[in-house]
Amino acid sequence: MPHKQAVIPHLDALDETAREIGAVNTIDNRDGRLTGYNTDCVGAVRALEEATPLERRRIALLGAGGAARAIAWGMRRTGGQVIVFTAPRRAGARSPKTSVSRSAAV
Repeated sequence: MPHKQAVIPHLDALDETAREIGAVNTIDNRDGRLTGYNTDCVGAVRALEEATPLERRRIALLGAGGAARAIAWGMRRTGGQVIVFTAPRRAGARSPKTSVSRSAAV
C-alpha cells in the first residue's frame, strides 16, 4: 500500500511541495494539528546534484512510489528529464514481478 499517499486524507494540512508531489514522508504534530511535508525531493536532488548538474540530464527511476514521485518532481524542477520503469502487478499479488515491462515518461 502506498502509505506516503494514503496518509494524506488524514492530515490537516500539507506544505506546497507535498501537495504538488502528492506524497508525504514527514508529519509534524503541533498542538494536535497534523501537517505533511515531503523531504524526499530535497534529499534526493541534493545527492544527485553533488554527482552531476541536473539540467537537461535524463535519469531512470525504478518504481513509482512516493519517493520516486518526489525525485521525478525535483528533477523536473531542475530542468531534468525522468523515465519511470514499473513492473506490472498480478491480481492479488503483494509485490511486483521482478522483470520490468513498462515504462512511462514523467
